[in-house]
Amino acid sequence: MEGFNSPFSIGVASGIGYKLSPKISLQSNILYTLQLSSIHDGITDAKLSDYNNRPLKGKYTIWGGFGINYKR
Repeated sequence: MEGFNSPFSIGVASGIGYKLSPKISLQSNILYTLQLSSIHDGITDAKLSDYNNRPLKGKYTIWGGFGINYKR
Protein backbone atom coordinates (compact mmCIF):
# COMPACT_ATOMS: atom_id res chain seq x y z
CA MET A 1 0.00 0.00 0.00
CA GLU A 2 2.44 2.57 -1.22
CA GLY A 3 1.42 6.14 -0.50
CA PHE A 4 -0.68 5.32 2.56
CA ASN A 5 -0.20 7.50 5.63
CA SER A 6 -1.32 5.66 8.74
CA PRO A 7 -2.78 7.96 11.43
CA PHE A 8 -2.14 7.47 15.13
CA SER A 9 -4.53 8.48 17.89
CA ILE A 10 -5.13 7.80 21.57
CA GLY A 11 -8.51 7.58 23.25
CA VAL A 12 -10.52 6.94 26.37
CA ALA A 13 -13.90 5.24 26.46
CA SER A 14 -16.49 4.99 29.18
CA GLY A 15 -19.85 3.28 29.20
CA ILE A 16 -22.78 2.03 31.19
CA GLY A 17 -24.93 -1.02 30.72
CA TYR A 18 -28.21 -2.42 32.03
CA LYS A 19 -29.09 -6.11 31.97
CA LEU A 20 -32.72 -6.63 30.91
CA SER A 21 -32.51 -10.42 31.14
CA PRO A 22 -29.77 -13.08 31.29
CA LYS A 23 -29.41 -12.83 27.50
CA ILE A 24 -30.26 -9.19 26.65
CA SER A 25 -28.55 -5.99 27.82
CA LEU A 26 -28.60 -2.31 26.87
CA GLN A 27 -25.32 -0.40 26.61
CA SER A 28 -24.37 3.23 26.11
CA ASN A 29 -20.85 4.59 25.71
CA ILE A 30 -18.84 7.70 24.90
CA LEU A 31 -15.37 7.87 23.36
CA TYR A 32 -12.85 10.72 23.34
CA THR A 33 -9.88 10.49 20.95
CA LEU A 34 -6.89 12.75 20.40
CA GLN A 35 -5.03 12.66 17.08
CA LEU A 36 -1.29 12.10 17.64
CA SER A 37 -0.11 12.38 14.04
CA SER A 38 -1.00 14.10 10.81
CA ILE A 39 -3.54 12.34 8.64
CA HIS A 40 -4.36 12.38 4.94
CA ASP A 41 -7.27 11.06 2.90
CA GLY A 42 -5.93 7.50 2.97
CA ILE A 43 -4.42 5.84 -0.07
CA THR A 44 -3.05 8.48 -2.41
CA ASP A 45 -0.13 9.24 -4.67
CA ALA A 46 0.65 12.45 -2.79
CA LYS A 47 4.19 13.22 -1.70
CA LEU A 48 5.17 13.40 1.95
CA SER A 49 5.14 17.21 1.81
CA ASP A 50 1.48 17.08 0.71
CA TYR A 51 0.56 15.16 3.87
CA ASN A 52 1.82 18.01 6.02
CA ASN A 53 -0.48 20.51 4.30
CA ARG A 54 -3.51 19.08 6.12
CA PRO A 55 -2.35 18.22 9.64
CA LEU A 56 -4.86 17.08 12.22
CA LYS A 57 -2.31 16.56 14.97
CA GLY A 58 -3.77 17.75 18.26
CA LYS A 59 -7.39 17.64 17.01
CA TYR A 60 -9.89 15.61 19.02
CA THR A 61 -13.21 13.92 18.47
CA ILE A 62 -15.95 12.92 20.87
CA TRP A 63 -18.61 10.42 19.88
CA GLY A 64 -20.97 8.02 21.55
CA GLY A 65 -23.17 5.08 20.85
CA PHE A 66 -26.09 3.04 22.10
CA GLY A 67 -26.70 -0.63 21.53
CA ILE A 68 -28.59 -3.76 22.47
CA ASN A 69 -26.59 -6.93 23.06
CA TYR A 70 -27.99 -10.44 22.79
CA LYS A 71 -26.11 -13.52 24.00
CA ARG A 72 -27.02 -16.93 22.66
